[in-house]
Amino acid sequence: MMESVLSNDSRFFDERRGFKRMDAECKVVFRVTGTEKLHRGISKDLSGTGVSFETDIDIEAAQAIDISIQPELNSIQPLNAIAEVIRCSAIGGGRFVIAAVIKTVNR
Repeated sequence: MMESVLSNDSRFFDERRGFKRMDAECKVVFRVTGTEKLHRGISKDLSGTGVSFETDIDIEAAQAIDISIQPELNSIQPLNAIAEVIRCSAIGGGRFVIAAVIKTVNR
């Protein structure tokens, strides 16, 4: 009985993640790999293996993107990476939330 209650609790699900998600509202600049057009967004959260962000373009799952997550503080270097889109969800008003797994961090 206790297990079924815990397994439906989002806090229990978060505890099972390999890396905790952190709320991180930062500017995001990205491009679909193989294209030149830059797009912008705002990150929602960040973990050791992935990122989610809001933007105004629909991106297909499995698409690779070059992404730069830019912190508000200039003293912190941006995170530049290659990521793979795992989910794109429409949230209305021509906006989408993209969930992506970070494949490679660029130095």
